[in-house]
Amino acid sequence: MGSSTQVICTLLLLGLAYYFPTRDLHQDTATNSARDADSVESDSSISYGPLRLHDADDVRLFTKEELAKHGPNGPNKPILLAVMGRVYDVDKGKDNYYGPNGGYNFFSGVDGTRAFVTGEFNDKGLIDDIRDLKPAEINELQNWIDFYDKDYTFYGKVVGAFYDKDGRPTEELTYFEEMKEKYKILKKNEKSEQNKYPGCNSRWSEAEGGEVFCSTKSGGIQRDWVGFPRRLFSSVSREWRCACVHSDNLNNPNVKDYPNCDPHSIRCKTKPPGKA
Repeated sequence: MGSSTQVICTLLLLGLAYYFPTRDLHQDTATNSARDADSVESDSSISYGPLRLHDADDVRLFTKEELAKHGPNGPNKPILLAVMGRVYDVDKGKDNYYGPNGGYNFFSGVDGTRAFVTGEFNDKGLIDDIRDLKPAEINELQNWIDFYDKDYTFYGKVVGAFYDKDGRPTEELTYFEEMKEKYKILKKNEKSEQNKYPGCNSRWSEAEGGEVFCSTKSGGIQRDWVGFPRRLFSSVSREWRCACVHSDNLNNPNVKDYPNCDPHSIRCKTKPPGKA
């Protein structure tokens, strides 16, 4: 009986000795892992924008101030830019385009959406306001998004005109989508407009100046009528252009006579001699 008791006690002691070191090892490992994680999170050399997530779309969200730190001379890397609120890592293009000596470094560190289509590369143009852009310009912005999606790395979103503080789309982004659809409809009607109002032929010489004129092939549209040169306000481009107008359509409110031109002539002077 004494011998059996001794064996049982020995086994119990061995089991306890095995259990406690093993438990302490697991605790130490977990503690070390947590400590390592804390050191990574507090490492000042890691300069990525704060990762603020929401249920709809787990992406980094930047304030404009945070994005500015990723400019061509900013303290944080990589170099970032934004278009339509979408942030892209453009570090691979820093030497030629987006770095301190790059030709397009004014786009770095900002959402310069408007400037992508207006060419205003200054504080007035490098903003995220698209409200007064033409439908064709709105559509061009989508082409820029497609370009950066293809050639660079999507990196997050910037809180501003197009995404709110939770990263959700704003009314401005809805407006952008609506304008793209509007452009598609307008573009669809462009061919019909071109057939109805073909473009004018034009020529210029220093001796004779500028001239627009109509023929049965002007504007690349073969037809059995010539038409009269008029200024037409295009519903697609939202700009004035020269069109050859059939006599049945001269009363269109978007059609205007050329100044100092006989309304019954198929030719109109647009610029005096010597002016290109």
